[in-house]
Amino acid sequence: MTGGVIVTKVLLNFFVISMVIPFMRQPNKAVLSSFVGWIIVTILYTLAMFFTLAVFGSKELENLMWPILVLGRLVRIPAEVFQRLDALLLVAWMFAVFTTLYSTFYFAVRAFTELFHGFRQRIVATLLFGVILAISFFPKDVYDMYEVITFVSSFGVCLIIGYPLFLLLVRKVKGSDSVNESS
Repeated sequence: MTGGVIVTKVLLNFFVISMVIPFMRQPNKAVLSSFVGWIIVTILYTLAMFFTLAVFGSKELENLMWPILVLGRLVRIPAEVFQRLDALLLVAWMFAVFTTLYSTFYFAVRAFTELFHGFRQRIVATLLFGVILAISFFPKDVYDMYEVITFVSSFGVCLIIGYPLFLLLVRKVKGSDSVNESS
């Protein structure tokens, strides 16, 4: 059961992207691009899971915190193009984390701005940045930080499941039969 929850946490970024798409200049192109990106990421995650499971086995995977980095250390590329593939994986991970955090931060700022109409985005972004900075001082090491990330992403899983159910409930309460009544 915990594996399913962990895999669902990976989908949080796609939830954020789906919430940001309506505010883009050309949302129709963004939907197609997001879908293609989702397919590529799903294939890469599946391949990474199969490779780490094939190399380490299920028992060893339970002991590893970041098995992809360990797998990157084991990979040897002919002609020694890269001495250590794990360094390249860390660079790619940093870019992925930065874009994920930035899009999530933008979504949170936009959501708070829409929720509280009197505030401008600049004020909300400054306040939210201060809150995030204050929270970042609490973990003492990487293991404590992992616990915080697990808690926050578990809340995100509840949001992923709860938000569409809430929208469905609102639609049922309003009693509309068609998705778009204005057309």
